[in-house]
Amino acid sequence: MGEGKLVVAVAGASGYIGNNLLKKLKGKAKVIGLSRNGDRRENTEDVEWRSCDLFSMKDAEKSLAGADIAVYLVHSMLKSAKLSQGAFEDMDVILADNFAQAAKKQGIKQIVYLGGISPDEDE
Repeated sequence: MGEGKLVVAVAGASGYIGNNLLKKLKGKAKVIGLSRNGDRRENTEDVEWRSCDLFSMKDAEKSLAGADIAVYLVHSMLKSAKLSQGAFEDMDVILADNFAQAAKKQGIKQIVYLGGISPDEDE
C-alpha cells in the first residue's frame, strides 16, 4: 500500500481533529482513515477508508493491517451494543486497550495518542 511512503492509520479520522490531520498528511504519507462508518466514505489517492468498531478486537486488528504508525483520536464513542451499563471512562479504557493490543499484533512502530476531554462529574 505504501509505495515507499509511511503508512499512518488514523482512528477517529472523520472527526474534527482527524479531518485536519488528514489534510496535513496529504502528500506526505499514505493514510488509512478509520471510522465507524468508513465504508460510506470515498477512498482517495491519499486516504483508504476502513470501517472499524474498536469494541471488536478482530475489527481493530484488521483495520490496522499495513500501517507503520497508528494515531488514536477516539473518545466518548457510543457503545456498539448499547447494552452495557459501563461508565464513560470504562468504555474509553476498553477502546484504547483494544487499539493498543491490535497495534502490537500488527507490528505498529509508534502510537500517537490524543486524549479527549472527560466529562466533569461535578457540573
